[in-house]
Amino acid sequence: MDILLLTTPSQHAADNPAVERNASRLKQWIGELPVMDVVETVRQLHAAISPFNELDLPDAERLKLLEVFRQGFEEILFTYDDSRLRVLPLAAAQRDDLAEDIMWLYLELAAGYKILVRNGHQEGLQPAHDSLLLQAIYRAMELIAHALLYALRAGKAAPPLARLELHQLYAFAEAGGAVGQRLRALRRETAVPTIDRLYKQCLLMDLLDMERLSGLELMEAFVLLEAHASHCLIDTAQPAASGEFLIDLMADEAPRPADKSGDPPLLPRRLDVRPAREAMEAWLAEHGDDSSGFMEQDVRLMRVLVGLLGSHWGRQQPRFAARRFVKVALGVEALTHFLADTGRIAQACNAEVHGGIEVLSLDSEEETRYLLGDWQMLDKSDTGCLLVGRPAADAAFPAEGTLLGVVGFEADFPQRLSLGIVRWQGEISEGRCKLGVEVLEGAAQPVLVADSAADLDQAPGHGFYFPRDAAAKRPAALLLPRLGEAHPLHVQVQGRAFVVDVVAVLRETPEFVQYRFRVQE
Repeated sequence: MDILLLTTPSQHAADNPAVERNASRLKQWIGELPVMDVVETVRQLHAAISPFNELDLPDAERLKLLEVFRQGFEEILFTYDDSRLRVLPLAAAQRDDLAEDIMWLYLELAAGYKILVRNGHQEGLQPAHDSLLLQAIYRAMELIAHALLYALRAGKAAPPLARLELHQLYAFAEAGGAVGQRLRALRRETAVPTIDRLYKQCLLMDLLDMERLSGLELMEAFVLLEAHASHCLIDTAQPAASGEFLIDLMADEAPRPADKSGDPPLLPRRLDVRPAREAMEAWLAEHGDDSSGFMEQDVRLMRVLVGLLGSHWGRQQPRFAARRFVKVALGVEALTHFLADTGRIAQACNAEVHGGIEVLSLDSEEETRYLLGDWQMLDKSDTGCLLVGRPAADAAFPAEGTLLGVVGFEADFPQRLSLGIVRWQGEISEGRCKLGVEVLEGAAQPVLVADSAADLDQAPGHGFYFPRDAAAKRPAALLLPRLGEAHPLHVQVQGRAFVVDVVAVLRETPEFVQYRFRVQE
């Protein structure tokens, strides 16, 4: 491979006494970082890795210290997910900057491994015959993949050149016949660590419609794909069929479908995802009926992933344009109010419009405004939709993981309220924003919930009950606010109190958890 397109910092021969070059002391320093102070920890890591990358070091020494940094990164940065950042006492702009800093921190560490790759390429070394070079390629790709995942979790655009460098690192290993060579220095639990598997894992994630998944689910999905990604096929044939994609190893872009036009690729490859999809379907056929609760989250996620790749499994369908106006209810109190009496929805929808807001009042003895806002649905599938609009002047924008109700999601039932979870929030402009919403199956009913019978009478929380659907093979479920680890739970449905044990977690957000449950006798 004559040309390798990688960005790397320049090195200098001068020593920098501020850079720790003793592996034991570096490990100790990382272990003493103030991890509870996210901003300061990220600042100190940036301040350490940047000057380290500028030092001109022997490759073996650089790799040893990079591995110390990387292990520290894994222990610290994986805890800084989107849900934790959201609750930090920071202004929205500061949280936004922090998320971007963390994303670039992954890329800074990747730059250290790319220096080793660049050196090996310039020296004419072959990855198949040099374990240090092979490990450096793998680690650089792994860290770039983590940066791309973090960008998705934080709602950021993919960092520039990240995809190009993934393609280039793969191309270098491919040219040296090393893409399928196992890295024995690495430990993996679910799949053999090869450059081929990691690269295909990244490509699959790029092809999925990530609007369906929350931040935590993104990481779980990435891990879940490990054992199946290697079934994809990559060759030099021209893609022609559904399920085949075109990769340009010289472009900073994701794989594109076979029927999508574009500039002729300089270094083309064909990606066929159908064998991976078949392997995932086979896994579902084996584990899909597992009722133990231990694999329920994996099974649910796998059904989503297979559906997003295109399959007969589940009810996942392609999105299609559905440009029409819908009504949106924001806030748990409003959802509880409207679901408790479907007549209230009809009354609100027929009410006079004031500034795009329908007002329904008179709750108990006090007048309360329950709002149904006018939003536009741009597209939908049977499990979600894309909404654009603005909340009322006195309401906040729905955050990722919060609940809302969509009236009119089903065109055949224009006054039915469908309960949904905000999976992502687009850019806010002129008081309007886009929301990617996962719509939950089933006719939700409001419930009261508490950790004890006394609290159920005096200070209950609000949740929602989804009845069992035998035809759809869907068990009954409860969607409840996070109540800590107390079990059993006390629930009141339509005036009747029950004590329930949690059997399995079906889905969760920073504020709510949906459980499969069992009623105590």
